[in-house]
Amino acid sequence: MAQALLNGASVRSVADLGLSPNTVQKYGRAHGWPTDTNRERFYESTYDREQREEHEQFCPRR
Repeated sequence: MAQALLNGASVRSVADLGLSPNTVQKYGRAHGWPTDTNRERFYESTYDREQREEHEQFCPRR
């Protein structure tokens, strides 16, 4: 569960597996979620996200 959150899954999508959203958040926070990257992505606009994803598609990280 914590790994899914760290990899970018939403609380809602993890909660759909049968846990309450509060439990998912508590467990995630106990295991280092949200990371700085998760926070940055949470606050980015749709336009910013599209630009980032397009850039990552053509310039993958190594």
